[in-house]
This record gives sequence, structure tokens and C-alpha cells, in this order.
Amino acid sequence: MGRQARRAAPLGITLEENGRQTLQAQIHEHIRCAILEGRLACGTKLPSSRLMAVELGCARGTVLAALDQLQAEGYLVARSASGVSVARDLPDEMLAPAPITSAPHAPLPPPMLPERTMALLRQRRVPDGTTPDYPPIAFPLGQPDRQAFPFPLWAKLLEQDWRSPAWGIAGAPHPFGHPALQQAIATYLRTARGFSCEPGSIVITSGVGQSVSLFARIALEAGEQAYVEEPGVDFH
Repeated sequence: MGRQARRAAPLGITLEENGRQTLQAQIHEHIRCAILEGRLACGTKLPSSRLMAVELGCARGTVLAALDQLQAEGYLVARSASGVSVARDLPDEMLAPAPITSAPHAPLPPPMLPERTMALLRQRRVPDGTTPDYPPIAFPLGQPDRQAFPFPLWAKLLEQDWRSPAWGIAGAPHPFGHPALQQAIATYLRTARGFSCEPGSIVITSGVGQSVSLFARIALEAGEQAYVEEPGVDFH
């Protein structure tokens, strides 16, 4: 017996093999809802049909049929050498929220943060950007595969940008990450993972160690105990 559900990285689509709708209808409905809910903005380019078919584990013809139907309905447009993207001239009635057929989910309560965290957020202190010098260590955590990193492309992009660097990038520190990078990550998550998030909800850190440390400082009171995996980051 095959799997009961498939999840695709592109657009966060989930297909039910034994559902009431065909796979084509499910793909069509997932993409249509993502457009209506604003998770796929006008002009957003969709992943290729080949990639979607591979990730979903279905025939490419099934994906193409769903995309063709969305194009016929005016949700998507296809241009040569540019792929398929969300139409830029969607009527306002298309972008209206879909009617609610079931009880809406109750809004999430505001996060319960310790008073110490609230005081830090009110202060909005900006780090000075200095980092101590650490001796090299074996098997460091949070380091990318340097053999797989695209150094030539990275160097080319850096060269292009540093010919006329903006002060916001060259000198101004950003406590939560550069706004343009936050926007790019939010767009990627919306398109590739189906997440609905705002750029201001994203905090960019230097690695796993800083991420865990920052989360612990925000979510825990002084003296509270927490469990971490072993091996992991040593905060002593």
C-alpha cells in the first residue's frame, strides 16, 4: 500500500492519495487558495512543473493539467523562457477572502514572555557588532559544507554590491537582520514552503549557537531548567 499523503517542498502542497478529489483537483485547489489568501503574491514565479511532480511523487502531466486549468481561469500566466507565475492583473473579487465554511480558528493568544525579556525588548539595545577571536576547533557546529558552498558566485555578487555599497549594508547594524534579507527569506518561505509570515517576524542569527542562546534568553526566566540534545551547544 502506498503512502496516504505526500508533501511537496514547493508551495507546501499536501496531496491525499485516497481523498475525494483527484490529485489534479487537489493541486489546483492548493495553488488557488494560496493565491486567494495572499501567500502567493501577484507576479510570484512558481516552481517548475517537473520539480513539483518529483516532490509530490505524481505524474508531471497531472501537475501540468492543474496549472493549465489555473491559467484558463486567470490565476496564472505562462511566458516563454520565464515559466509560470501568478497573474499581475487579478480582479479584486478574486483576491477577496474565500467564504468560511467551518468555524474559524480562535486567534492565538499573545506570547507569555518573562518580564526580563519584555524589559530587553523595550530597551531595544543595538549590539556593537564586535566578536571575540576564538581558536579553531574540530567539527564546529553550524558550519556549512565548504566544498558545496558556491564561492565563485558569492564572490561575484559581493564584487557587484561593494562597488557602490549602501551605508545600511556596510555600516549600520541590524539587530534582527538586514531588512532586505528578511524580505527575501519571507518571500522564499511563502513560495517554497507555503508559510505565511511577515519579514518583521524573521530574526537572522549567526548560527545555531546564537539562535538557541537567543531563544533561551527570550523564553526562559533566570534559573529555569531546559533540556538540550547531546551532543549539542555548550552554554556554560
